[in-house]
Amino acid sequence: MMAPSVDKGAQHSLTVVSGANFCTDDGSSAESNGKENSRCSSLSDEESFECFGEGDMDTGTPQSLSGDGVLRSPRNDGLKRNTWLRTSLRRSSPNNHENLPNRRWGSFRQPSGKRLGSNALASQLYRSSSFNSSGRSSTCDTADDIYSDVSLEEDVLDLNHKVQMLQQQMSVLADNQTHSDERYTRAKQDNATLQARVMMLEEQLREVELRSEERLAEEERRHRELVARVDREKQLQVENCAIRLQTLELENTSLREEAARCRAQAERLRAEKSAVTEQLGEAESIVSSLQDEVAALRDQERRQKECAHANQQLVEELTLEVERLRREVQTLQELNQNSQEPQTQLQAQLDSL
Repeated sequence: MMAPSVDKGAQHSLTVVSGANFCTDDGSSAESNGKENSRCSSLSDEESFECFGEGDMDTGTPQSLSGDGVLRSPRNDGLKRNTWLRTSLRRSSPNNHENLPNRRWGSFRQPSGKRLGSNALASQLYRSSSFNSSGRSSTCDTADDIYSDVSLEEDVLDLNHKVQMLQQQMSVLADNQTHSDERYTRAKQDNATLQARVMMLEEQLREVELRSEERLAEEERRHRELVARVDREKQLQVENCAIRLQTLELENTSLREEAARCRAQAERLRAEKSAVTEQLGEAESIVSSLQDEVAALRDQERRQKECAHANQQLVEELTLEVERLRREVQTLQELNQNSQEPQTQLQAQLDSL
C-alpha cells in the first residue's frame, strides 16, 4: 500500500521544531537574480536554521488531512486572525507598513512583497535572536517591540500548528502502515490459503486426469471390442447373404422350370377350355330344347290340373246335388208315409161304409 500523498503546499514547506531548533525545506521557486541553493546553520547557541533556496512560509493557512491522506487547506481563518492582530496592535493604516521594520524571527516576506535570499533570511533571524537574547535594545520603540513579539508569537503558533499537522500526518501514515501491514498479513494468509487450495485443486486435477485416462482407456477397449463384434456380425451377415443368394438362385431356377410347366399346362388348359366351350354350347342347345320340353310338359300338367280341378268341382257339385236329392227323396218318402195313413184310414172308412 502506498503512503498517502500530501498537497503541493505541504511538499514545498516542511518545518520541524525541537526546542528552539527548526528546519524549513522549500524547493518550489528560485530567486529572480539566479542565486544557487544555499545552506544556513548555527545562527546562535539556541537557534538552528537550514534552507535550500528561497521560500515563503504560509503562516495563515491551516491544513487538514483528508481521508485519502492528502493535506487540504479548507479556510484562511488563521491568516485573517493574524492580519487583524497585526492591524490592531500596530494601529496604523495598511499604507504605513513600508515604514515598519521587517518581520523578524520566522518572517519570510518583505512588506514590499519582495522575496529575500537565504543569507538575508538567516541574517534577519540572527538579528531577531540577538535582539531577544539581549533583552531588547532600549533604542527600539514600543510599537516595534509589540510588533516583534506578536510576530514571534504568530510564527511560533504557526510552527506549532505545522508540527501538529506533521504529527497528524505521521499518525495517519503510521495508521496507514498498520493497515498496510494488516492487509499484507491478510494477503499473506489468503495467499497461503490459496496456495493450499491450488495444491488441493492440482491434486484433484491429477486425480481427474488419471480417472479420465482410465476412462479413456476403458472407452477405447470397449470401442475396440465393439468394432470387433461389429466386424464379426458384418462377416456373418455377409456369409448369410451369400448363402441366401445361392438359395435364391436355386429357387429362381426351380421357379423358371415351374413357369415353363405352368405355361405348358396353360396351353393344355386352353385346349381343354376350347373343347369344354364347344361341349358347353352343345349342352346349352340341349338344355334349351329340354327347357322347351319342360315348358310344354308344365303347360300340359297345368291343363291337366285345371281339368282335374274342374272335375273335382263338378264332382263336388254333383255330390251336393245327390245329397239334396236324397234329402228330397227322404222328405217325399216321409210325406208319402204320412199321406198313406190318412189314406188307409179313409180306405178303411170307405171299406166300412
